[in-house]
Amino acid sequence: MDSFADRGDPMWPELRPGPLYVIEVDRATLAELTDPAWRDMFWCEYTLRPTDDESDAALHDPNLWNDVLFAVRHVRTQTIAENCFSGGFDLYCQRETDRLTFRSLWPRYEDELSPPGVISRLLDRFWR
Repeated sequence: MDSFADRGDPMWPELRPGPLYVIEVDRATLAELTDPAWRDMFWCEYTLRPTDDESDAALHDPNLWNDVLFAVRHVRTQTIAENCFSGGFDLYCQRETDRLTFRSLWPRYEDELSPPGVISRLLDRFWR
């Protein structure tokens, strides 16, 4: 896994502890997204931590992901990631992994412990 913390790359500085985003349905939080890992040019993978058993069942329903029935909210800024969606959720729905990949959902510079780098600021400006 190529986590941001493991890369040692100044583009992805050390992240603050705790969830970066939450998954919501009708403003109810179903899961926290933690432990980001870069997957591809536009994709980032996260560990999903369901809030309770009912949320866990809802998160493993493929219709939630197929029909994009969820919203992703940034924990600190409370903004919604408008253009975010998930891909490759089959293994997650079959409970073979606790990680899921999202498009356009990288950590933001507000999540960094150190001041933002130039690349991070540019990414945040263009992908808000």
